[in-house]
Amino acid sequence: MNKLKEKMALVYLAFNILAALAIAVAANLITIASYYQIGYFRALQRLLFNNFYTLAYLLLLWLLNYVVMEAFVEIFDNLVAQKYRYIKFKDRQVVSLAIAVTVLAIIVLLILHPLDLYFYNFIGVAIYLALRKGYQEIKEKGLVKFG
Repeated sequence: MNKLKEKMALVYLAFNILAALAIAVAANLITIASYYQIGYFRALQRLLFNNFYTLAYLLLLWLLNYVVMEAFVEIFDNLVAQKYRYIKFKDRQVVSLAIAVTVLAIIVLLILHPLDLYFYNFIGVAIYLALRKGYQEIKEKGLVKFG
């Protein structure tokens, strides 16, 4: 059982690392393609092979995404724990606090509308974390049997 938990933890970490990389690459591709008005394949070439600084910036953004994801897990899974886990309405658990905060942050950013790299990056990370948290809560309630 202990070996299984270790393997699942490694799979979880690998999945978060790959998701952070995919979000960073997508945000960079969208930004480069819109700035230079080129296609996504050309933007990928420009991102990876143009110079060292764009690649280093991608790697730093990847690291930032991973740190944000792990901080989100620590804050909402461990610190908030059970007391503030759900938003209640008439003694019913309506929605998870983590998902509500994520959606509120997306709405605020959409109102401010700064279409740049960090905007696309944050939207990608927020959507990933909301989906991950929603799946985790559905799994805890026993509605899905796998994973």
